[in-house]
Amino acid sequence: MRTKYDEAADRLQMRYGLYLMGGDGMFDEGTPEGVVIKELRVKGPVSTGAGYMVVIKGIAGGRPVVAFHGSETLGEAIAGALSRAKESSLRWKDDLPYNPA
Repeated sequence: MRTKYDEAADRLQMRYGLYLMGGDGMFDEGTPEGVVIKELRVKGPVSTGAGYMVVIKGIAGGRPVVAFHGSETLGEAIAGALSRAKESSLRWKDDLPYNPA
């Protein structure tokens, strides 16, 4: 017997699936601002109550760039990152080697 929770899970899967399917073009053609996405990396929670972070790496104008998006759930983190890439609302930075100094 299906419950209201099963139906809610189905709706979420459909929503996130549509975001993922719609994100394919950004790996080949690029985002509206011209960033060709090369990598999505998900970092899981490091402690209880922490969320997920998506690291998006790409190429813009021949140089490597990186952007970040976080959310409390895995699905929201991935869907949100792709949605923000489509809407040109990610803040892209030059992807430089980490230098803690």
